[in-house]
Amino acid sequence: MSLTWPAAVAPSADRIYLFCVGDDGQMYYKWKIDGQDWLPGHEDWQPLGGRFSGSPAAVARGSRRMDLFALGRDTGVYYKWWDGFEWQPGPLDWVLLGLDFQFGPTAVASGPDRLDVFCTGPGPEADPSLSMHRRTLRAGTWEPRWRQLGGQFVGVPAATSWGGTRIDVFGQGVDGVVHHKWWNGDEEGPSRFAWEPLGKQEFANPAAVSWAPGRLDLLSVQRGAGGTGTLTHKWWQPDEWRPEQDWEPLGGDVSSQAEVGGGRYYSLTAVSWAADRLDVFALDRVSGSVHHLAWNGAAWDPPIGTGFENLGGSYPYRTAVVSRGPNRVDIFGGSPDHVWHKWCDGDVKKWLPGQLDWDRLGRP
Repeated sequence: MSLTWPAAVAPSADRIYLFCVGDDGQMYYKWKIDGQDWLPGHEDWQPLGGRFSGSPAAVARGSRRMDLFALGRDTGVYYKWWDGFEWQPGPLDWVLLGLDFQFGPTAVASGPDRLDVFCTGPGPEADPSLSMHRRTLRAGTWEPRWRQLGGQFVGVPAATSWGGTRIDVFGQGVDGVVHHKWWNGDEEGPSRFAWEPLGKQEFANPAAVSWAPGRLDLLSVQRGAGGTGTLTHKWWQPDEWRPEQDWEPLGGDVSSQAEVGGGRYYSLTAVSWAADRLDVFALDRVSGSVHHLAWNGAAWDPPIGTGFENLGGSYPYRTAVVSRGPNRVDIFGGSPDHVWHKWCDGDVKKWLPGQLDWDRLGRP
């Protein structure tokens, strides 16, 4: 398997779709419907064509619509979609959205008729650093060109939406600080090219999630001496960042980022399956095993200072995580030889196929 991680999406409560780039650079996928085994086979994958160097980004907009993006070997961002019946523009075909990008894509849907994709690529002609870029799909039509958003970034951006017309995007600046920009339906904030710095310390690329209108949760890894990394948390509710000037330390010694093909990729994932519920997954810096920490509405579980829940595995990059409803979480990890799966279904204290075990799903 190529050096990418999988992407997962759950368009409905009874099914999951999983995407990954194979050894030959093609995109592959497989899917599972409740009560059935994985299709086209437990360790088999179906090709979707293309030639890619980066990991995919997948978004579901309702129970019958999926959108898929990936960075090509030619630095282009490519796109295809499932229209409820078949893959468009064809089973093995893709639409080119633009060239000369280095990191991304990250995609977010703020409604059934709006989709935004973010990448980092060249800034203004006199500026060799990587700027953030955005392109928007509205009512089935792409804007004619990418919109440059300024900034100086390394790594893959993170984006989320709490609904309506609100979109928030985050990136790791070349200064090591996490920077934030938002869209409120009328304009970007703080302005088109300006970004809001979140703290002054050096952090790795963030993960972002929203579980209610007006609420954002942001996770990152504060890098320390000797390569150590402390998991940290910051949140927006209702009209300000908390903690105001700093980040909440959650502990651990987790991987801050993976180095893949000369690029930096964040090693955190997070998901919410209910209001005031947050599940965070990070890779242990030494072993590569997946560690889990949850906010249960009243406190972090396990309690801060007592260590994280060890879920086993050993993955060099990061996991993909998706929720199909309350108390249902599916995690996927990519190792050099296989894609692996772990899940809880109705009981978040009982991980299947076992606390430290993972189900092998084969390799594309």
